Amino acid sequence: MIKKMFLTINETKMYVEQRGKGTPIVILHGWSVDHNLMSGPMEKVFKKGNKHFKRLYIDLPGMGKSSVNESVNTADAVLDILLKLIDTLIPDEDFLLAGESWGGALCRGIMEYKKDKVLGLCLLCPVSISSGEKTLPERIILEKDEKFLISLPKRDREYFTSLSVVQTKKCWRLFKRDVYPALRSMNTRYLSSVLKGEYTQDMYKKTLEYERPVLILTGRQDNAVGYKNQMKYFMDFPRASLVVLDKAGHNLQKEQEKLFQTLLGDWLERVRSYENT
Repeated sequence: MIKKMFLTINETKMYVEQRGKGTPIVILHGWSVDHNLMSGPMEKVFKKGNKHFKRLYIDLPGMGKSSVNESVNTADAVLDILLKLIDTLIPDEDFLLAGESWGGALCRGIMEYKKDKVLGLCLLCPVSISSGEKTLPERIILEKDEKFLISLPKRDREYFTSLSVVQTKKCWRLFKRDVYPALRSMNTRYLSSVLKGEYTQDMYKKTLEYERPVLILTGRQDNAVGYKNQMKYFMDFPRASLVVLDKAGHNLQKEQEKLFQTLLGDWLERVRSYENT
């Protein structure tokens, strides 16, 4: 059963989609998209025997169905909303935390304040360093179906190929389902001129020791956030699995769908095993 909610936090209407019952898992998407980026690939894992989790998919401010608030203009302001939203949704409950890209950066902020409440952490192609300090691989395409790409309308093709390193019909279908609708309807002015993705303090340089199960998934060909800078997270987390997947860019969960699902399932099992020790 899907429960759809709007909660107003700091004068910002936040959309939350709740699925299932059990241990809460707070799930954050990346910049300019919406919760479907995460629910699309993740729900397949939860339907395969991992049903004892209450999934809380959140649309970030000004994205998806959450409202634009001009005063919410920094990562710090978004973090404050998320901390209050978590307190409202699951007061006094421990929870798992998962985030993709900029959502991973927001997870880092949440960990700063709620580390003792987090049962496990999953970071998918996370932003892990200030934008000017990133080490990025060269842009490369590893698989391209030219005939199929030519069949797409120009606008569709440009959106799809902008970050994809596997440009096939299968990956397009997943992109069209989980990513494209939000990109086509995003508030370009707010995201380009108002909201700043950086924290006002350097959150990333702080050491965050965390001993519960962690999964860090990165794409070897990800030229949006890279993969080398995520080693800092790995060194902070003694129970972390850091996986750099070949033939995967910033759309890793689409381009390596089966491996993503397997590794996510392994992380959930490690979290359960930790709780039972």
